[in-house]
This record gives sequence, structure tokens and C-alpha cells, in this order.
Amino acid sequence: MFPSVHAPMAPAPTVRARSGRGLGSWIAAVLLIGTLGFVAKDFFGASSGAPPVRPADLASLDPEVRELVESKLAGVVAEPARGDLHGDLGLVYEANELWDEATRSFANAARLDPGEALWTYHGALATERLGDLDAAMGMLEEAARRLPADLGVQLRLGFARLDASQLSGAREAFQWVAGRAPERPEGYAGLGEVALAEGRHEEAIGVLEKALGLEDAPRNARYTLGLAYRAAGRLDEAERELSIGEGSERQHIGDRFFPKVRDYAVYYAITIDKASNFLAAGRAASAVALLKGLLAHRPEDTNVLNNLAVAHLQQGELEPARNYLDKALKLDGEGFATHQNLAACFLQEGDTGRALEHAERAVELGGEVASTHSALSQVLGAMGRFDDAYISGQRASQLDPGDFGKRLVLAELCMQLRRYPEARERFRDLVARTPDHLPAHLNLIVACLACGDLEAGREWLGKVEALAPGHPRVAVVRQMVEDAQ
Repeated sequence: MFPSVHAPMAPAPTVRARSGRGLGSWIAAVLLIGTLGFVAKDFFGASSGAPPVRPADLASLDPEVRELVESKLAGVVAEPARGDLHGDLGLVYEANELWDEATRSFANAARLDPGEALWTYHGALATERLGDLDAAMGMLEEAARRLPADLGVQLRLGFARLDASQLSGAREAFQWVAGRAPERPEGYAGLGEVALAEGRHEEAIGVLEKALGLEDAPRNARYTLGLAYRAAGRLDEAERELSIGEGSERQHIGDRFFPKVRDYAVYYAITIDKASNFLAAGRAASAVALLKGLLAHRPEDTNVLNNLAVAHLQQGELEPARNYLDKALKLDGEGFATHQNLAACFLQEGDTGRALEHAERAVELGGEVASTHSALSQVLGAMGRFDDAYISGQRASQLDPGDFGKRLVLAELCMQLRRYPEARERFRDLVARTPDHLPAHLNLIVACLACGDLEAGREWLGKVEALAPGHPRVAVVRQMVEDAQ
């Protein structure tokens, strides 16, 4: 069988949150709002200040966030006319993704401290996250007019214009950033996106290659470069860059309030989320640094320990990964994630017996979680137990039918088991969902040939040759089709 891409063992799922809110007592929140509202009326009256913006469910926030918010609220209550204090409260809300509260706090700050244009800028960022793109664009344009020398503001304006299909305006903003800071990659990365959107593929390739030659180049530029390579017909290079850049985000330039936003991001789940994003982006060292800081405050948190282990596994550092997982296991032997990650660790060590032990235990404890079955499937496959691996892979795919990697592994197992008709249908489904995935196309041709369906094999070969005409693997499969005739 023609070899295909195999999906790596997925790490156990982690806590990921996009909000600072929890599930606290609504009664307590209502009482707190009523009490503070009474104080606000007495204090503010007809003053020129403004009452602080309070979360409707302050009592239910994560304790660390609540403590920080309360300290900033007290400052605003004491000096309600100081726009910088309202703005500082807004930065706390922004850091912990309380976007509505952030938007209203920045509006207060902009009114009370009109000389500070960054309040308008941060208000635009929060407004964008609430989905009001037109209002956010207007605020960004205003901030850019008032801060004509701020790299970060001009860069954000360029991306906003690009997303609004205002390509000439976007190009102007990115050219200004690149001209003002030629040693930085962000302006060139933006210009590459504009050139790609305009269909100027060779120009996009040139400017993106320049961006990637600079220090701290954004990984997103690699994905954009992959798209440009593909549009220019350079498919081998496109496949490499798209694979490296997949899942990445644009890189922005921080303003002088950025250190505060970073320091105020104390919400536990947001920190875990950032670490998970680092891991997804292949930046395991950054994830380790972030998680070690969190572990110092939560030394017995098994979720943090598991994420640290995954980060070290991603770097091939098995000993520290095992140490963190052993500690997690002692703290909670019933956590399926710990057993799943131990299975991955032992599999990397080549100890398939112990990997199987933990993979089976992970399924016992987390049988409704697709990743546990997927982990067991990969261990069984490594042991050559393909029938059993197929059963586990099938269960994983049933629990998470939208996951491409799980479906790909199951289709490959069908080939290993010579279940060619099923493999053909599974690969046909995969290429329908992801029409530019070359390994799935090639395996579909092989499955068609194995089923004796030469006509379908020739038909799919024609599509693959249009997709990647010069690829060496395509030549191998073409020879297989010719030999079958």
C-alpha cells in the first residue's frame, strides 16, 4: 500500500475558556449589584465622573479575577472623574475577555480622558470582539488619525481594512508599517496578504519570503505563503508551508498598554487556553514557560501538570513529561487525561505494554471522550493489532465525527486490514471534505485499484495530476494505475 500521512496521538483535552465568567450564585450577584448601586447613587449624584462598569455576575467570576476587578472598582469609586482609572479597569476586562464590560469602560475612559487616544483604540478592539465591525472600524480609523506614529495601531487598521476588502487602504497602512520598521516582519506579512487577495501571487511570495527571513516572523505568514505557492502552482512548497502554518493567527504589535493587559490576564482558564494555543502552534517552549508560572500558584492542579507533560512530549523530552504525569497520577489516579498522556509517553519510549495499560485505563475512565479511544487505537496499531485498533478507531470517529485526523487514521486502518471497499468509501468522504489533501487522494486511488475499480482509479488519478502534477508520489501511483491496466 502507498504510505500516507498518519495522525499523531492527540493530547488529552484541556480546560479552554473564552470568558471570565463562572457558575456562581445569581442571588449573591443580585444582592451585590443592589448594594453597590445604592452606594453609586449617593456618591456620584450629578458629578462629572461616571460610575464604574461592573460585571452583572461579579460574584461568580474566578476568585483571582474577582479580586483584581474589585480592587480596580474601588479605585474608580474613590475617584470617578479619572478616566485613566476607568481605562485601567477596562484593561482588566479586556485581559480576561469580558468584552462588554471592557467596551463600556473604555467609553468612559475616552470621555473623561480625551487626551489619551489609546482608550479609543482599545475600545475598538473590544467592540470588534463583540461583533460590531462597523463601529470598531470607525474607532480604529479615529485612533489611527490621532496616533499616526504608532506601529501597532496602524497595523491593526491595515488588517481591519483587509478584512473589509478595502485593499488599497490596507496596502497603504502596511506599507507605512514596513517603511517605518523595516526590521520587523509584521508589515511585510500584511502586504503579503494584500497581494494574495489581489491575485498577485508572485508579489505575495516575494514579500512573504522577506517577512519570514526576519527575526520573530509570524507563523501565520507561512500559511499565507503556502496559499500563495499553491496559487502559483508550486504545490510541494505549498504543502510544506500550509502544514507548518496551519492553525496560526496574525501577529500584532503591542502598544504601551500591552504589558498591563498581559499582566492582568490572571484568569486560570485563559492561561490554559493560551498554553493550548501555543501547543497547537508548535510553540511548546512558550507553553512550558506559561504553564510553569501557573504551576507555581497551583502546584497540585492536575490539568496544569498534564498540559506541561504534553508540552514536554511535543519537544521529545520524556523524563520531565513522565515526572509531571507521575505527580498528576498520585494526586488523582482517576483522571482519564493523565492515563491518556501516559500512554502517549510510554508509546514514545517504545514500551507498548505500559502504553496499552494506560490507554485502556483512559478508556475505562473517559469512555465518552473520543481522544481516549483514538489513543488506544494508536497503541494497538503500533502493536500490530489492527483489528482491535480498527474497533477503537471506529469508536473515536463515532464520538467525534467531524475530526479529520481520526477519520484519516480509521481509513488507513481499513487499508491495513484489506477492507478495501470500506477504505475506498472513507477516503472518498475525506477528499470530498478536504479536496486539497493529497495523501487522501492517493490512498483513494490505491483503494480503487484494490477493489478492481480501474476506471475510478484512472478518474481520480486525473484529478490528482491536476492537483499536484509534479509530485513524486503522484508518479508512483500513476505507475500503479498503468500496471493495473
